[in-house]
Amino acid sequence: EVGKAEDLQAYFDGNKTAYGAPEFRTISYVKLEPEDIAEPEAVAQEDIERAYEQGRANYTVAERRTIEQINFDNEEAAKAAQESLRSGVTFEDLVQLQGKKLEDVNLGHLPRTQLADEKIAEAAFSLAAGSVSEVIDGQFGPVILRVVTVQPETVTPFAEVKDQLKTEIAESRAT
Repeated sequence: EVGKAEDLQAYFDGNKTAYGAPEFRTISYVKLEPEDIAEPEAVAQEDIERAYEQGRANYTVAERRTIEQINFDNEEAAKAAQESLRSGVTFEDLVQLQGKKLEDVNLGHLPRTQLADEKIAEAAFSLAAGSVSEVIDGQFGPVILRVVTVQPETVTPFAEVKDQLKTEIAESRAT
């Protein structure tokens, strides 16, 4: 039996890897993102103000107007419609006389930049809410406009965005 123990020992020594546990290692790591090391309190007030001024367009919503437009085939028809308006015919009546509905003449609630025709844009953004234009010689013929509503330009105040800007600047610096 002594030989058997030696045989077993030899077999064990030759196959130790089959009887061993895998090697383990312990590691430690730190996740480090810009927001983890950012220091918003270290951002100077003048840096925040400069960032606000440089990005002012991001905090500005342009003036928008709801505009309705009646197109005419020729100048004479447009002038006749203009005279009708002066004599008491309403804008709605003119639309109806053309066999259309108000939805058909509504251009939408638009900023000036979305009006391709500069003459129409100039007229639309110079009228008060509820006003009807004179005849305008547009790119595609004569038109009469009505401005239904005016939403003035709005700018988000500095006070409302300064904390956000401070954090963004700090994170940018941390990056």
